Amino acid sequence: MTHTAQRIKTLRKQAGLSQQELANNIGVLRETISNWERGASRTNVENIERIATFFQVPVSDLLGIQIPADTVQK
Repeated sequence: MTHTAQRIKTLRKQAGLSQQELANNIGVLRETISNWERGASRTNVENIERIATFFQVPVSDLLGIQIPADTVQK
C-alpha cells in the first residue's frame, strides 16, 4: 500500500466516514475509494486536491512529501 493510499484510509477513518460517504463528498464511486485505499489504482491530481480540500490537509501530506519549514513562504 502506498503512502497516499494509507493516508486516505486513515483520514477517512479518523473522520468516521464510510467509503460511500467519502465518495459522495468528493464525487467519485465507492469502488474508486476502495481501489485507492487498497492501492489497486492511483488517483489523479484533481482528486488528490479534492481529498486534501475535503480533509483540510496539504496535498503534500497526502503524497508523503515533506517540505522543509525554511522553504515555506510566510
